[in-house]
Amino acid sequence: VQAMLLAVADGVGGSAAGERASALAVRAMADYALRVMPLFDDPNKPPSRPVTSMLDSAARRADVSITDEGDKVP
Repeated sequence: VQAMLLAVADGVGGSAAGERASALAVRAMADYALRVMPLFDDPNKPPSRPVTSMLDSAARRADVSITDEGDKVP
């Protein structure tokens, strides 16, 4: 069994640095998935909480990452 995470991050409608925000979002979600989601460590191990909850946490982490980066660069 192989687990995959597929993500689409739109560049926020062509906003300035939208491509950077998209890259940060995908990277943050992937990092979270590899660290926290057991499906990516051992696909046969049952998750400790619903996968949808873990994906929500990953999306929130991505949002924080983008906001933090935006605060650094005007």
